Amino acid sequence: MEYSKCLGSFGEEFAVRVLMEMGFVIHDTNYKARHGEIDIIAKKGSTLHFIEVKTRSTDSCGAPEDAVDDRKLERMKAAADDYIRRKRPGWRDISFDVFAISTDVIWDVA
Repeated sequence: MEYSKCLGSFGEEFAVRVLMEMGFVIHDTNYKARHGEIDIIAKKGSTLHFIEVKTRSTDSCGAPEDAVDDRKLERMKAAADDYIRRKRPGWRDISFDVFAISTDVIWDVA
């Protein structure tokens, strides 16, 4: 597995664990729709959260959350619309969130 995919998988698994510890109920991970993907879909209280996880091992490309631009947000919205239509019709309280992880750990992925 290439380094960026390994780092991304680590970040998503870490985010799921932290969110669960914070009381979120995980409904789906890596939800793929025609026009986008959502890393984590979770519920807390009456709100359904669509969460993009960004993990960086250096700050050479900026902060992780800076990678979520308007184009990415539009793709997330399209995927969220698809998810709600298919799996949660009528859901009203939603939130789009970024779970940003910065780490200085570098793995040897051979």
